[in-house]
Amino acid sequence: MELNFTKSLLKLQALLCTIFIFIGTASAQLAPVTIRGTVTDASGITLPGVKVSVKGTKMATATGGDGNYTLSPSRPLTAADVIEFHYIGFVTAAVSYQGNNVIHVQLKEDTK
Repeated sequence: MELNFTKSLLKLQALLCTIFIFIGTASAQLAPVTIRGTVTDASGITLPGVKVSVKGTKMATATGGDGNYTLSPSRPLTAADVIEFHYIGFVTAAVSYQGNNVIHVQLKEDTK
């Protein structure tokens, strides 16, 4: 009788471990990430004050004096999300989010 109880207890432990691993993995995949990068012009000069935003949302930040930015979205991003880079005198760049936590962008001057 004790052997059956031990086997049942081991099965229950294995099931609970599997459930906890699944929950941990699922919640890690849904956690918002921080995206970092640098924005430069065609000559490689860093651009301060570039607006970096997730298209269609209020999630945004700006590059610092060194051209670096950190964007911390309030929700997890998906492949449907587009990160936009706006700067006066330059063409807006749009980058589809592909799971990368580091996105460097080179803006082109607007010649119009």
